[in-house]
Amino acid sequence: MNDTQLYTQGFYYILLILAVVYYFIVNHGVVYKSNVYKFISFVLVTFFIVYWGSRDIDLGTDSANYISYFNMYKISPSFFSAREMVNLDLIFAGLLYVTSNLASLEVFNLILSCITISCFLFFSIHFSKYLNSKTGVFLLLMFASLQGFSNIQCNIIRNGLALSFFLVFQFFYVTERYKKSLIFALLAIFSHYSVLIFIAISIVAKNIKLKDIHIYIIVGLSSFLSFMGMGLHSITFISRINNVKIDRYFNNITSLYKVGFRLDFLVYNLFFLMLFMYFKKKNSQYEFFLNYYVITTVLFILWFNIPYSDRIGLYCWFTIPILLFVTLSERKNSTSYLFLATIFLLVVNYFII
Repeated sequence: MNDTQLYTQGFYYILLILAVVYYFIVNHGVVYKSNVYKFISFVLVTFFIVYWGSRDIDLGTDSANYISYFNMYKISPSFFSAREMVNLDLIFAGLLYVTSNLASLEVFNLILSCITISCFLFFSIHFSKYLNSKTGVFLLLMFASLQGFSNIQCNIIRNGLALSFFLVFQFFYVTERYKKSLIFALLAIFSHYSVLIFIAISIVAKNIKLKDIHIYIIVGLSSFLSFMGMGLHSITFISRINNVKIDRYFNNITSLYKVGFRLDFLVYNLFFLMLFMYFKKKNSQYEFFLNYYVITTVLFILWFNIPYSDRIGLYCWFTIPILLFVTLSERKNSTSYLFLATIFLLVVNYFII
């Protein structure tokens, strides 16, 4: 077990303790007092930020790249010349350039963790309020239980920055506050341009009606094609696009990542899909996130034969806590169900995925 795995393991153990403590506090009823609720939210977010923001700069498989980028930006005479050396996405590059000239890489990591985790907190608290629920902390805990949460904090941090802005975009979009959603859509796009795909999927998800039979057919067909070794890489016009980033993703075969049909990922996604189909609710928020989950699951499955498919999976997996929260927060004894869902996600993501 390497240092990154040990550090992530430590986070999961602490998170388990925090979830248990919070559940017992909820059972005593004091959490619903405004000041107590705010204090608990503050403690959780502070812990997440300090834990991931103060990590060793060598943690994560991509850490060497970010150390190199930081040093290049530090010696560059201007922001534009820095981007000529390493053409990073605009907002990420801007943060990197400013901190490289004013502070250390440790400060840069702390700022990134602060931004990403604050966005997760914003979504959790405001989405729960929108659903007239006072259990938003459980949604935050479920987000943190995902393997992808630790991954975006110490490894694929550019994706993490974009994903955090994207979550806030989704909140404003699903609640039909379109001007604010546009702001966060732009922040997400200029943090990592690939998020454009998922913004487009969100727009489609809000404007279509998927019947159960349609879901079974498209998911089943995409699973069969992936099993047969076919996917997005098999589409001629995509594979012929002359783009450096696309070429790198399609052809960067590496021993560090398993390429091919991923039964583990398929079972994980389909298990939750069947669960969400069974508890299907007739409200616009649930339908939006279910449609989004279905479409991104299909995209994810068709990406199995391309390196780093889990980076596509991230934008699908972070919908799981949202749909679980919508399903369970309205039930009697919702806190017990949400606590069990948090523990279940912790166990599955730590021991299985």
